[in-house]
Amino acid sequence: MAWMARICLAVAAWSSAAGASDLALKRVVLSTGGLGLYEYEAQVDGDATLELRAPRSQVDDILKSLVVFDDHGGVGGLDTALDEPLTRAFDALPFDRDALSSAPGLLAALQGAEIEVGGPVKIAGRVVGVSEETATGANANVALTQHRVTAMGVEGLRQFVLEDAESVKFADPALRAQISEALAKVAAGGVKDVRVLRLAARGKGARALHVAYLASAPVWKTSYRLLLDPAPDAKKGVLQAWATLENLSGQDWKDVDLTLVSGRPVAFRQELYRAYMVERPLAPVDLGERLAPETDRGFVLREAETAKPALQKQARARRADMPSALGTMAAPSAPRPTPATDALSLAEGAEAIAAQESVTQVAFHLPFPVTLNDGRSLSMPIVDGDAKLRRVALYDPRLDRRHPLSAVEFVNDRDISLPPGIVTIYEMGVNGATYLGDARLSATPAGEMRLMSFALDQKTTVEEDDSATVTTARARIAQGLLTLDDVTRRRAAYRVKTDAPRRLIVLTDKLAGGHLVEPKGVSVEEADGRLRLGFDVPAGEGQTLAILQEMTQTRAVALAGIDGAALATYARSGGLDAETRVRLEKLGALRARQAEAERAFSQTGARIDQVIADQTRLKNLVVAVGTGSDLQKRYVTGLDADETELARLRVEQAAREKTRDAARQAVEDFVAAP
Repeated sequence: MAWMARICLAVAAWSSAAGASDLALKRVVLSTGGLGLYEYEAQVDGDATLELRAPRSQVDDILKSLVVFDDHGGVGGLDTALDEPLTRAFDALPFDRDALSSAPGLLAALQGAEIEVGGPVKIAGRVVGVSEETATGANANVALTQHRVTAMGVEGLRQFVLEDAESVKFADPALRAQISEALAKVAAGGVKDVRVLRLAARGKGARALHVAYLASAPVWKTSYRLLLDPAPDAKKGVLQAWATLENLSGQDWKDVDLTLVSGRPVAFRQELYRAYMVERPLAPVDLGERLAPETDRGFVLREAETAKPALQKQARARRADMPSALGTMAAPSAPRPTPATDALSLAEGAEAIAAQESVTQVAFHLPFPVTLNDGRSLSMPIVDGDAKLRRVALYDPRLDRRHPLSAVEFVNDRDISLPPGIVTIYEMGVNGATYLGDARLSATPAGEMRLMSFALDQKTTVEEDDSATVTTARARIAQGLLTLDDVTRRRAAYRVKTDAPRRLIVLTDKLAGGHLVEPKGVSVEEADGRLRLGFDVPAGEGQTLAILQEMTQTRAVALAGIDGAALATYARSGGLDAETRVRLEKLGALRARQAEAERAFSQTGARIDQVIADQTRLKNLVVAVGTGSDLQKRYVTGLDADETELARLRVEQAAREKTRDAARQAVEDFVAAP
């Protein structure tokens, strides 16, 4: 069956000219980065050509990461056929792919082709056209669709119903070959997208050849089982880590050496199996211009000629020192341990699994061979043993403001990091294990501690009361600036009631830039901008725990921009020393005198403006009334009085201006004083 053939082709593994049995999958490394390393081994003698059949989706990764280890040879190269989309296969044919979907479509596309029709009506001629029509079948109520073909022969135009013809043959052998070729390409295009990569190995003698490459693979997952002792003061438990993985590589794993790597490597994809064409600008045809050569005026020095021999010598030296890129690709094959033949139990396997940690990842190597068919999943323990822990109550007001969470303070006392995963927590009771809840374990390096909360502790109640104050602790004046130290105090009080002694871990937001003042002598940790404080709480109610944080912020205020009211406020604030308070009060008095001088000067200026306006009014009235009239005399008398008042005001304004300037200068001198 065609579908079975496609599947068989898709899951085919490595093969060589000597047969597929010469190559075998020996080692698999799965990474939490979503990659799998697949390593094969082949026994070769002399030169050899190996074939890799891989899905089209993996070719880019293979071209990027393929590595060959040959201790007595080198790599001759890797080649494969380029992609040829099915649409491009029809470019040279007189019809497109859609024409092959039906016989009427093919005949219509090949208009003018010579055909020979067999059946009740025998016709030979060239196709003129194909038309669709509806006919009535034996049952008059049933309409049938049929196609009438018109052909031009020696007898003129003739027609036949395509569905009634026994055969239709294209007379041109070349056209028949093209149709057959097109059908073959369509059939090949229906096969699952598989590519064959041919690897040439060059060497002498019989030897083992190792080939490895990276490809996308499902991420393997870690899940934990944590068994707690029912005693509240227990310091140990049992931790077991299980790895769950899937084989979706397209081939069965049989007795492979399996390693699971936990880490976050930087991994890229690049389309290497693709032809890139560089767009070039179109250069117009140069039809030439009238030539007007310049007169040669000779030369001074042939710099190019004198430098040329030296440059050529340097280039030859560089080429001689350049290693062969293909020759350096092969590396000696490292000895590989033979997997143990005895299959271990899960518990024994977990104890025997070897873990190795590097700077960026930790690898769990299974000491026994693994067999897993394609499309199957496997779970197995990779860590099994005692766990250093302590049961605590974790109060996090973001999650619940009334009750803390039952949690475990877990310390990774192993020599390796533990990968992240979900933790199922049990407690061993009289009648067996009891499920307590689930927790999540983040990646935990060796020696680090993690808090894992798994349930709500409803037997412990917490009431929280927060308050914050800001006060001025210190002020000083220098170089025209008032420098203030403001102290922010944030206090959180917790009233706790519990039925049994608890180790209570309180999470509180850290005051940015601050420090802890109270309590003293407790364990304090910081994580993600929050403080963790541990308290030993006895059974009972009415207990109060307090956390006090302080932060000091320094701000500077320009004295020149402070008005009298603000100065009075600063002078009355607490935390000021006597000298600073006296200076602020003196500055306030100077500012008050300045303000009074400014006000007096402004009043005189306003009075002058009023007198000038009255003079203008009287001058207009003098002109408007009759000459020598009593009213005119009255206006003239008013003008004389205004002039006298204006002279007095100008003298007063000059004096008040001096007073104002002196008050300003006094403030400026005081502010500028050290």
